[in-house]
Amino acid sequence: MKLLNLAVLLLPLAFGCVRPEVGSPDENADLKTTASPSSALLTVQKPTPMGDVVVTLLKVEDNRCPTDVKCVWYGYAAATLEVKKATGAHVTQQLYLGGPLPAPNDRGFREADTVNVLLGATPYRLILSEVQPYPKGSDQNPSEKKAAVSVSGL
Repeated sequence: MKLLNLAVLLLPLAFGCVRPEVGSPDENADLKTTASPSSALLTVQKPTPMGDVVVTLLKVEDNRCPTDVKCVWYGYAAATLEVKKATGAHVTQQLYLGGPLPAPNDRGFREADTVNVLLGATPYRLILSEVQPYPKGSDQNPSEKKAAVSVSGL
């Protein structure tokens, strides 16, 4: 009898924890679309549509310590991005990974860099998560640098 009472008490808890959707399915789809970031592996000087903006990787500086070399400092990789809206509003922003950059761009050691920018009246979050390929001291002909970037509207 105690087992039956326990089951009767726990059964509503198991099925009663479903979060109802607020708003119509169309409104919820719009909300998820605007909140979710666009991500891409960008190539230098190749404009890439990401959501309602176009992002261009202008340049990459990679001064990180190569994997097959012993270094005194880690170094850094910096990616300069241009973000444009169809309205013509644009911004250029430098993001970096690794050791800190000189002021005013110093944000400390970064494994991923996040910066908020304003395009017109709309705020966006830019995230640099990776610069590829990682340098090797023995590589005489390194591949073209690419940057993994996410962009989301705020």
